[in-house]
Amino acid sequence: MGLSNNYFQSLENLLSLSTVKYKAMKPLIFFFFILSLGGSAFSQNQETVSLKDALKQQLITVSGQYNEGSVHYLNPVVLTIISLTNKPIALKIESGDLMEPQDSNYQTMIITGNMIVKIKSRGTKNIEPYGMCIEPHDAAGRKGLKYIFKANRNPKLIEIARFVNENKYNDGVGQQAVWCVADKEKSLLEINGYDSVSRLKLITKVAKIIGKPVPDAKSLQQGYANYVQPKKTETIGGMFEFNFFETTKVHIAMFDAQGILVRELYYKPSEKSGVHKINFEFDYTVYTDEYYTIKLIANGEVLLTSKVDRSDDNWIEER
Repeated sequence: MGLSNNYFQSLENLLSLSTVKYKAMKPLIFFFFILSLGGSAFSQNQETVSLKDALKQQLITVSGQYNEGSVHYLNPVVLTIISLTNKPIALKIESGDLMEPQDSNYQTMIITGNMIVKIKSRGTKNIEPYGMCIEPHDAAGRKGLKYIFKANRNPKLIEIARFVNENKYNDGVGQQAVWCVADKEKSLLEINGYDSVSRLKLITKVAKIIGKPVPDAKSLQQGYANYVQPKKTETIGGMFEFNFFETTKVHIAMFDAQGILVRELYYKPSEKSGVHKINFEFDYTVYTDEYYTIKLIANGEVLLTSKVDRSDDNWIEER
């Protein structure tokens, strides 16, 4: 079965991204004079504290829920934070902290992006921190799944989470690196993706964290070549057509029935503005699950999802 007979229906002008410009305004400066204390109202009432310390001090409550609009290596969990104090509070959310599901069949997530979250007195705020899975063999999540925020005591996982945050590796190859630290049985060559530079940096960093030698140059080169140009026997594929109004980071990723990343099918960090047609395919003698989900992701946001089912040895796209 060839690619030409199995294309998804083309999508015209699927995406239209525009930049919103904001008019600059001169700052207004207010001076507060408090004779008794000699400080500002803001500094008296504002408190900055890490999320885990705020929980210990019972300044806040935190609950999490699976984010259906994302994937497990972008913004997998929506956190709802409720202030219990009569003062405004600034919370530090730090790379390395964990979001643990109430159902152990699903992935525990590690935060991979630092944030400062300001909440008013007795206020509530919903946030979607960057995060990644640390359990590669568990399911990605489901509608309504709840999470508990907890501190992380694994220094190796904390180190790779901070490295991902510092280098903005919130993508598929970054997820493979986190999995390699979490699972000692994984090979460093499983850290793979279309971006050869970030791949090599992540392999080198993970090797240092887990105490393994970096694979030799020949193995690295061959592993990369096999990933970006794999040999194919029987293929199925499709085409996405879209229009961007600005330069955009784009990748197309393939997920199994549990929502776990299988591989990237396309990656470009700086897709130019304009109309694009992207063809992609995979070998269904290699990827033999009942169905896969294909997602088009732009600037970290899932913009299109297509499900491909195997039925009577045929592949059928469902929308």
